[in-house]
Amino acid sequence: MTEDNARYELILDPLDMWTVWDLTADQPAEFAGQLLMGLTEAEANDALRVMNELNLRRLAPGNGDTTMPPALEYREAGVVR
Repeated sequence: MTEDNARYELILDPLDMWTVWDLTADQPAEFAGQLLMGLTEAEANDALRVMNELNLRRLAPGNGDTTMPPALEYREAGVVR
């Protein structure tokens, strides 16, 4: 994925914590009712990768029901336990 088609990006806050920013909604990204803010750099990079991948899968033609549920995919990526 190129940065040109990514929906999400990372922002470093003044306290050196990371936020996954939703460029479409112009606000912090949310997953499973939690804002993706106050993350370590490693957590933020993992979350960014997963969120952009989920967005690409959602937009893919013929997506159907072949992808795993987002919460499970997110957990498997190690972003949440």
